[in-house]
Amino acid sequence: MILDRISWFLLMLSTLVAALFIAWNLFAKVDFLYPVWHEVMDLEQTIQTYGPQNRYRDHFEQTDRAEQLRLFSHIVESIHQRGEGLEALSYHNPQGERLGTFLTEAEVVHLQDVAHLVMKFHLAGWLSILLSMLLLFLLYKRRAARPSLKEYLISAGIFAILSALALFAVGPKPLFYWLHTVAFPSNHQWFFYYQESLMTTMMQAPDLFAYIAAVWILLALLIQVMLLSAAHAVISHRFNFL
Repeated sequence: MILDRISWFLLMLSTLVAALFIAWNLFAKVDFLYPVWHEVMDLEQTIQTYGPQNRYRDHFEQTDRAEQLRLFSHIVESIHQRGEGLEALSYHNPQGERLGTFLTEAEVVHLQDVAHLVMKFHLAGWLSILLSMLLLFLLYKRRAARPSLKEYLISAGIFAILSALALFAVGPKPLFYWLHTVAFPSNHQWFFYYQESLMTTMMQAPDLFAYIAAVWILLALLIQVMLLSAAHAVISHRFNFL
């Protein structure tokens, strides 16, 4: 029936948002694999190149890998706690000597904006989980006809291919910048040159975010397949989804 197909389509959308939410929180627990990207992207070389060029902060190139991982981890924790502790974040050399305050005032404001965005995303994630449970309950009570998992995978594959083509047609960086203009207040700075931001230098932004986004989306798609597989099992009362 048309109503059943609409319900399944809504369930696919709600589980996608829920999967993105779950994947984000799992990924955040391991600092979005920053220790891995630190090696893969040779971020130490970026820090050694641009650290001495910073106009507002000195001696960041004297920090070691452990300190850089600590700083990134602190930022990840802060944006999930309403931006708390960002102003006091400082960096140290391997001997523990304090070298300076890590973030500028503009960077603190930007990360607080990120924290507010994360809060909104968390709300959307929980609402999506609740909506998914409600739709699943309604489909179960109706004994609704269900599309096969093969049909879903074909649809999801087509969607992923079209999304990838659109992304490459627009370009990752232009899309990244456009999203920032939409997501953040127009009077708040969100673009920082390497020579004025230790944060941008340490993250080699926006390149790092491309790596993070790719893994996040792949993880979310895997979680969504698991969620929909479970939904199929509940509706069909069996575990043969094909």
